[in-house]
Amino acid sequence: MDQQEHFKRFYANMKNSNMKNSNMKNYRGSEHAELEKLQDGAIIGDGRSDFTLETKSYTMKHNNQSFVLLDVPGIEGDEKKVKQQISDVTRKAHAIFYVTKTPAPPQKGEEGKEGTIEKIQKQLDSQTEVYTLYNKPINNPRALKDELIDENEKESLKILNEKMGAILGKHYEGHQIVSVQAAFYGLSSALLPESDFYKNKQKFLAIFKAEELLLKSHFKQLGKFIAEALLENSRKKS
Repeated sequence: MDQQEHFKRFYANMKNSNMKNSNMKNYRGSEHAELEKLQDGAIIGDGRSDFTLETKSYTMKHNNQSFVLLDVPGIEGDEKKVKQQISDVTRKAHAIFYVTKTPAPPQKGEEGKEGTIEKIQKQLDSQTEVYTLYNKPINNPRALKDELIDENEKESLKILNEKMGAILGKHYEGHQIVSVQAAFYGLSSALLPESDFYKNKQKFLAIFKAEELLLKSHFKQLGKFIAEALLENSRKKS
């Protein structure tokens, strides 16, 4: 049984229990805490650069080919806590995504102090590819009426590519764009009705169908890129 199914069964059992027991006004407490852990989005960060403190592994499959996605601690967080984990993972990775919510070059080092780009550079194996993933935050569904990114963002990403390429050289392969937040509202199904996730999902679905959200957020396009171009490059280098 997958986690979504577990959530749905647990939630249905809790509702039935509440209806039968008039003394039980709601399911707050340990049961509610368990549901919060099981609902979609439980692993979404809270915006802190060091929210993820331990590497998490997710095995994916596409056209009978398996690959592993590793979510590592942020390189811009508290380096003392996560340096070894980042180093261990990135030295084995075929590709690294530098995920950012701003379409601007990461900080460059100053005298006596490494910047983000230099930190990335130090971790690379000879054949590792590096991509920037601009994950655009979108809180209002109307922002998806037009293209995902505007001309100013395109220009900023062009400058980002130049600066990343100047330091990372042959390792740097350019950028991809996505709005994971918007895509999440198109994909999620196991949500508590009183949660912000559920309420925001309804706002987005009032304007777009779930499939539209996956396209307008560029989630489908990113998935196609990973499953086809990235895996093909990985096979060639193996």
